Amino acid sequence: MYSPELDTSIEVGFKGDFNLGGMRMRANAALFHDDYAAIQKHVTIVSPTGSSYGITLNVAASEIQGLELETIFQPTENLTIGVDYAFTDSHYEGSTPGGPNNPCDPTAALVVGFCSSNRISYLPKNKIGVTANYKLPLPEEIGDVSVGGHLAYQSSVALNDTSALNPEAVQSGYTTLDLNASWTQIMGRPVDLTFFITNVTDKLYRAGSDDLLQTSSLGIQPAIWAPDRELADEAFGATLKRLIERHRSKMAEDRDGAPVFLVADTWTLQHTIENSPGIRFHEICERA
Repeated sequence: MYSPELDTSIEVGFKGDFNLGGMRMRANAALFHDDYAAIQKHVTIVSPTGSSYGITLNVAASEIQGLELETIFQPTENLTIGVDYAFTDSHYEGSTPGGPNNPCDPTAALVVGFCSSNRISYLPKNKIGVTANYKLPLPEEIGDVSVGGHLAYQSSVALNDTSALNPEAVQSGYTTLDLNASWTQIMGRPVDLTFFITNVTDKLYRAGSDDLLQTSSLGIQPAIWAPDRELADEAFGATLKRLIERHRSKMAEDRDGAPVFLVADTWTLQHTIENSPGIRFHEICERA
């Protein structure tokens, strides 16, 4: 039997608008601390008769803390730049069973329990993103033409819950670059054209892993690879996917399963709209 998990979270933040020498700027900052107790994991244990079996138990606690910073500024009327940074310090707490079945030992023939030296999965220590969007100064009757890009870096990340057993399941840090261009209301008509390139440098990296190379497992290493370079001139699905991935903490779903973008102010919304060509944002969702 196992008990419910418990998370105690504390967060303090700041939101402010500034005018630096005529340049508009918005900054959002937050400090957070989470104490996560009675974490449930599926582990192997050994019965009094010597047989082993899998069971879900409360095996560890964890501490997660860090900071998040989002800034948007406009050096000129037509140029908008955003810089986002997140630092996360995370680790498991608790004792690890020792002996010949040590769950931290990839050479053990049978591992029992949970290794508190594992990294918490999918939590890189550092993430930074820089977004730029420039609207060309063209006559209104031509329409709105803009070009932009997004440069993102994240440090190494564990792709499963057993990184001590499976060090190969840790993806090293990587940088990706996306570029886009859009022409909306072409020549005053309700026609839009979007052009984009994702993963411009064709960076090869893993998005998931079921590394099972340890002695106690199957000796295989299946992986889920992130998409390679993609070029297209119509990108609603891909653009929406990128929006959801970049703003995961601000996304929700309505009762029909449609994505909802939760934003605190109109400036942040406008910045997101400008950097999401091909997506139309609606204040409300109309139903028949």
